[in-house]
Amino acid sequence: MLCRAGLLGVVFACAAAAGAGRSDAQDDPAAKPGTQAGQAAAQAGGFNPMHDRYWLGGYKESFTSEIPEELKNVDALTRARKLGRLVACADAWFYPFSERAADGSASGIDFDILRAIASRQGWRIEVVWANTGSFGGIGREFRRGIDRGYCDFFTGLVITGDDDQVEKHKLTFTRPYLGLGFVLVTQGGAADVRTLEEIKRRRIKIGVLMFSPMEDYVRANGMDHEMYYQNQRLIDGLMAGDIQAAIMWTGALATVKRDYHAGFDMAPGYVPPKGQRWNGAWALPKKEPELKRFLDEQFETLLKEGEIRRIVERYGMPFYPPFDQ
Repeated sequence: MLCRAGLLGVVFACAAAAGAGRSDAQDDPAAKPGTQAGQAAAQAGGFNPMHDRYWLGGYKESFTSEIPEELKNVDALTRARKLGRLVACADAWFYPFSERAADGSASGIDFDILRAIASRQGWRIEVVWANTGSFGGIGREFRRGIDRGYCDFFTGLVITGDDDQVEKHKLTFTRPYLGLGFVLVTQGGAADVRTLEEIKRRRIKIGVLMFSPMEDYVRANGMDHEMYYQNQRLIDGLMAGDIQAAIMWTGALATVKRDYHAGFDMAPGYVPPKGQRWNGAWALPKKEPELKRFLDEQFETLLKEGEIRRIVERYGMPFYPPFDQ
């Protein structure tokens, strides 16, 4: 099963986590102009497909500039060097990793990283937009984009160890470029709590996502808890004061920082334990080993220089270097 970082379309909760990273959920307050989240999203220039007549009318395709005939059958890295460009397939509604603004421009953590890579080569970037929240999920988007050679790689993925779609489509992961997972957030009477063990000992009710590994965890440990279907609803429960603690996907914290004036935050110094954490990566065709080597080297350099940390933290998301799984 393939998990998309937070939408991720996904493993267990990545599916439930989708609500806070995407704007196509009809019950998502970010889709409602009068709400705090909706106003913030509008100010940020976010694009909501449920309110766009062109999207609803079926105009969903995006293509890159033309490839000269003599470069159509060369390897991807050679083509990138000759054309001075890198082409990404990315989900258009996957904040904070990738997002299509109303003017068509691309933003998000993955695009900031991609621009950092391209700028060092004097290259430009292009994007083929995907919608992994549509019927058919990420497998359908692989077929429509990277399988047809429209892009060089697909961004915003999470290595789960059970990544059947990657194998099915003859893709491989880059080296990981950051760690992701479920983190403890607290407020009010639980603001001094630092660990899940302390939550249990003090019998504090904690909010968790349905169908996620954290649902299994709280049940197995006999913890007082409240279940929520999506990250968006989990955030609403915290905002309303219904719960004083929650376990939240790291990507959802960026949505909180952007769209809410929240009184809760991640417990200082919290690091997800094994079983509650994974690594983020991009995927590209197995037949492109030179491009993989190039991207792996670029990620390694950006990690060593602290640039990926700076990019991630700009979005209000905690940075974890790739976990040793």
